[in-house]
Amino acid sequence: MENNMHSWNATLKFSWGHIIAFVALIFISYVVFMGDFYSNGGSFGRSIMKVCLIDVLLLGTFIGAQVYKGTEERFARSLVVERVLMALAPIAFVWAMFPYNHFWAVHAQRELIEQRFAEVVKESKGMFVKYDTYAKARVQNYEKHLTAVLANEATNHNAYSAAGFTGYNDVQTKDNYVETLKLQLLSQNMDSLKISALAWIDEASNNPSVWNAFIMGNVQKISDAIEGWNDRLYAESKPVLSNEPDGVAPFDPDKKTAAMVKKDMTVFQNIYTETRTLSIHTVWTGILLFCMLIVPYLLQQRNTRAQGVYSLLPKRKKASKDDNMDDDFFASSTPTSSPNTVTPPNQASLGSDDDDIYGGAF
Repeated sequence: MENNMHSWNATLKFSWGHIIAFVALIFISYVVFMGDFYSNGGSFGRSIMKVCLIDVLLLGTFIGAQVYKGTEERFARSLVVERVLMALAPIAFVWAMFPYNHFWAVHAQRELIEQRFAEVVKESKGMFVKYDTYAKARVQNYEKHLTAVLANEATNHNAYSAAGFTGYNDVQTKDNYVETLKLQLLSQNMDSLKISALAWIDEASNNPSVWNAFIMGNVQKISDAIEGWNDRLYAESKPVLSNEPDGVAPFDPDKKTAAMVKKDMTVFQNIYTETRTLSIHTVWTGILLFCMLIVPYLLQQRNTRAQGVYSLLPKRKKASKDDNMDDDFFASSTPTSSPNTVTPPNQASLGSDDDDIYGGAF
């Protein structure tokens, strides 16, 4: 029967070393995404692409070096690739640390960020408070104006007539005029807008944290919404009744509230995007994560035929006739024996473990 040349141990197996490395990779990916997302001003797609590229480089170097360390053939060629990957691994890791460090720099400013975020929310809600004050003051001034016109009917009959009074139930007519302005400025639709807007702002501002990338997007959405609500309030207050006093202006014609929110948002974003120095959290967590990524490589043993002959760091060999031997000797040479030669027990018992591509890996 034909011998089974398959070695079960030659397949790549996940181990606790790989689990440690992948946990480190997941943590790095999330923090790198957050850091790049903050530094580029909130571009989700760009950050995803950068994280994917960094993951490929880290896997290709750290895990790739482990694969070539445990190869079962072409030891010299695999050693060259292994050395190249191990040289590139720290470079790829340091490159990943730039956006990684940016997140920790932002994290150090979390109290200021939360304060600025609260200011944006307060200013946003304050727009409706300002509108209520504006509407009530305008209605009150209108009522005072009509009362004065009625009181001065004898001395200024032209103003009395221009205000729409005819001498028949003028007090009721005045109350109707005032109620009309109230319905325009403080209608049920405006109340609904206010209630829904404040509820939306509360939901968008719930539990702000630098660990949540959507805090930046929420501020942008609040800013855009405030501008739309400002336009709506301006449009509702723009119509002026014919008998209102001169100089009546609509609500916030210069959009000062929206401009203030945008200003706060700009200051808020600058906290995220400005460049900062190296964070102490980057140093100690970076060292820990690097050690976690390299665990699979350290646990990986070389093939039994390469042990003592090949190593990551070059070492001086003693001059001997074996120096000219190439990989084919280790890959294919077998002891020659005559038909009458009996194979020693220790040679006959060598099994598939000698060809184990990941022999000795935990």
